[in-house]
Amino acid sequence: MGVEIPFDLKLSDGDLKYSEQYKSVRRDGSNGCYPAACLPIVGGKLSLSVELVGSMSDGNSFSFGVAQSMRKAWGDGFGKEKTSVGMFQAANETESVGLWDTLNSSDRAHKGLSHVLKKGDTVGLVVSDGLAVFSINKREVGRFPAPGVTVAGCTLNTNGGVRIIESSSSGSGAVGGGGGGGGDTSSVMFSTSMSATELRFKGQQVKRPGTSGCYPLAAVLVPPGSATFSFAVKMLSSTDNGNAFSFGVAQKIRKTYGDGFGKERTSVGIFQSCSASGSISFCDNLNSRPDVSLSNKIVRGDVIALVISGSTATFTINGRKVGSAPVSGINFAGCTLHTDGEIEIVAAPQEAKASPAKSEPEPSKKAVRALSRDMSSRLKDSAPAPRIKGHDPAIRRRGAEAPSAAPGLPLGTNIDPVEWANEEEPAIIISYSTAAANGHGLTYTWALTHELQKVGLTVFHGRMVFSGDSWQEQWYGLMQLTAEMATGIALVLLSEEYFKSEACVNELRAICKQFDSNRIIPVMLGGCTMRGDFLGHCEFLGKPFERKKIAGFFRGKIDGNCLPPPDVGVFQDKWATHVEQLITRVKQIKG
Repeated sequence: MGVEIPFDLKLSDGDLKYSEQYKSVRRDGSNGCYPAACLPIVGGKLSLSVELVGSMSDGNSFSFGVAQSMRKAWGDGFGKEKTSVGMFQAANETESVGLWDTLNSSDRAHKGLSHVLKKGDTVGLVVSDGLAVFSINKREVGRFPAPGVTVAGCTLNTNGGVRIIESSSSGSGAVGGGGGGGGDTSSVMFSTSMSATELRFKGQQVKRPGTSGCYPLAAVLVPPGSATFSFAVKMLSSTDNGNAFSFGVAQKIRKTYGDGFGKERTSVGIFQSCSASGSISFCDNLNSRPDVSLSNKIVRGDVIALVISGSTATFTINGRKVGSAPVSGINFAGCTLHTDGEIEIVAAPQEAKASPAKSEPEPSKKAVRALSRDMSSRLKDSAPAPRIKGHDPAIRRRGAEAPSAAPGLPLGTNIDPVEWANEEEPAIIISYSTAAANGHGLTYTWALTHELQKVGLTVFHGRMVFSGDSWQEQWYGLMQLTAEMATGIALVLLSEEYFKSEACVNELRAICKQFDSNRIIPVMLGGCTMRGDFLGHCEFLGKPFERKKIAGFFRGKIDGNCLPPPDVGVFQDKWATHVEQLITRVKQIKG
């Protein structure tokens, strides 16, 4: 048990009324503005819980949280004050409390809770290992990274008051287990505040209902500076319902509309594309290493695990090692879930068994020399791409991925990522699915980008956005500008996976509304059809009849323009021929 800590007058507003040896505090009337009652966080650890003993309905706001620094009065309250995170309930008890994070987000990231704080409620927090865990009535409501926090406490509402129930520097207080029932805060738990709102959490389990969201994240916070960390989940659902599943770690990862662990910037993980019939790979985008194909698909009942020890993350499936990677600065672990996917946190295996890597025959020295001569000849004959304003291949994104080679691409094909640095409308906007063509959708997108740049065309797609910018804002904004050009073109890379992605379908709806049919070029990257009720699975589009109307809209706009036609094959089967045909069609549109 740590040392009990009372409110500290050096950190608190002197106009508040203290009692019980500074364990209780109240605010008389509405004097002051955001008056703070605070105590120090000693040694980076604190367990604090307080009971609300004053009125919660007389006006002004109440907040409770932690901060790197906090004003005694005339501030903004915990969660809204700079370098703080906490609960914030505005005005009176008719408004529900929310979790606010200004410590880790410059735009005051906010998550609303359904609970309305009232007299008699208990609010708590535990700070340990760089994390802050918040609870209401001993039930966890959120977890946040909390580096460098030095102060905790509350700002009081009109006639509000609190009484300290526990204040210990041990940082080991109990917080409820998230979905019901108690739990140890040292155990691994999902952070609902850092996860996609579309997911449904129940204790240590999480489920994605239908196809809601796009790469929805179920996140676990990795304590900064930890020498070891382990995390494991059991697959409770079928993996053949569509969309991709991923499992891994990351420095940063989007809650939704990202690319999944291993494919997302600064991440490492196991990525299984679309369904049990799709490919599974160990992907290391953090270190820009090529994907490694794995032999066994993840199915119901499998246990997927990772262990970080020192600076290495090791991944296993059912206790067998499938990959490892050097890691640093990791803040998140977790999964992105597939359609109707459901997982549960379980105990991680104690040690990994031998890797099941495929045993491939070693090529002969003669074969290696022949391949080397062939590659050298092809690379020598390849003319370098001209420098196009705003598309310098040397300008790489921070943490940008190096896509793996994909079937059908000639040796020497440029697939390097580049950032959009242009100050004019792109001639061509691209919409694509990362999961297309067994997870090679992004690779083909970069390859097409460079092929079009070679002939002097400016091209934009969502992965060319600068780090920190909103891809949706950039993509939809530039799409509109391209549509307004008389010869602007939309290139849509179609596949079965494309029509399973809510983000992709929404992009296609926007394109079909803004572009004339003759300026939309569908490129077939995977087998798919636009016949019949091909959007019947897209519950996010509304009722069945609404989906049929949208399917008819798509058919009327783009069916018949596909390159190549759906019954002929896919674009990458005859890459050079189809690229030539694509450029010819683009030139015809541009006149």
